Amino acid sequence: SAAGQGLRSKPGPKASYSSVEQEQRLSRLSLNRLPCYLPCMMQSQDYITLEQGWGKMQEGFDKFIEIMEGGFREPFALSLHSELYTNCYAMCTQKAPNNYADQLYQKYGMIYEPYLHATVL
Repeated sequence: SAAGQGLRSKPGPKASYSSVEQEQRLSRLSLNRLPCYLPCMMQSQDYITLEQGWGKMQEGFDKFIEIMEGGFREPFALSLHSELYTNCYAMCTQKAPNNYADQLYQKYGMIYEPYLHATVL
């Protein structure tokens, strides 16, 4: 049973997870079950611009770093994760010249590489 293994199946509002438990929970998530926000995001235009998409991604990265630095006391909302995943997927699969896979990869590296060097190393 989950309780016998030290895992909480449904924590109360103030329960927190250890880093191992958090990692186990995240590894069990199936992205196929997440709601898709793409139709809502793309109603006003046929593509997501780099500025629009990166602004949204930056907000999500900032929130994730805030949660990590806070010791995972609050969860990273599944709805935000889904929105960021869908946003990134859309930006990386749009037809040229609106495919931003390379730019997102570079910008992502510019955020996390310095953070990891400063925090982990």
